[in-house]
Amino acid sequence: MKDKILAAMRADSIPAAKDGLWYIMKQTYHKRAVGLQDGKPVDVPPGSYTFLIRWTTATLHTHGDTVMHDCPHELNSHLNFVLRAHGHVLVTGLGLGCVARGLLANPRVRFVTVIEMSKSVLRMVYPHMPTKRIQILRSDATRWVKQNRRKFDCAYHDLWSDPDAGDPKLQLMHSRMMSHLGMRAPVQGAWAHPRWSKRAWNERTPLTVF
Repeated sequence: MKDKILAAMRADSIPAAKDGLWYIMKQTYHKRAVGLQDGKPVDVPPGSYTFLIRWTTATLHTHGDTVMHDCPHELNSHLNFVLRAHGHVLVTGLGLGCVARGLLANPRVRFVTVIEMSKSVLRMVYPHMPTKRIQILRSDATRWVKQNRRKFDCAYHDLWSDPDAGDPKLQLMHSRMMSHLGMRAPVQGAWAHPRWSKRAWNERTPLTVF
């Protein structure tokens, strides 16, 4: 099932596009390359990949910030949660849709609800997403989670923060999301969440955090 899910997570079906400060770039590597993710070197094998990029105040005259991509390293960083997910799953943040597609490839997942705030991301990605067993809503995920009392079997947080605009650090945003949901989603996960924080959540709360 792992290979099936990783294949589904790929963003090959999402075309190159530009919308406002956001754009999607298709990049082909003919030999191994070294990129950066979270400030750390990442080994990228040969192949064609898709990148979701956003310009910020600090990057308007450069390439922009890579928000998400479907290189193997990133897909594997979501894989542990996607394999363990079940039932009705909430995903905060659509991005390239990799997590949502991976969840839909997991037979234990009955339905996926995705919350995405950016109109640009929705315009570029939404038309190319699956239509069965999934609901994609436009809303601020932090506000939606606070105000909506729906219950889920699992939840995964894959937001993006812009420090130049005064956004909180990503780990803080994800921790707040887990706290607001609480036992309305007893199994939760978050991208790039540190191991020490996951251990603390599992030791001090009834939540299961991956």
